[in-house]
Amino acid sequence: MNLRYLLDANVFIEAKNRYYGFDIVPSFWEWLDSRQPPMTSLHLALFFNA
Repeated sequence: MNLRYLLDANVFIEAKNRYYGFDIVPSFWEWLDSRQPPMTSLHLALFFNA
């Protein structure tokens, strides 16, 4: 089974600011960068009816 995850920017911002700072856990960011196949970005648009 091929699992896919949709992560918004806040996931990465919170990770950097709280638990996985670039200088504290560089291996976390290296792991994200080296994912195979590479992660692709998606752009989502939300529409609201007012």
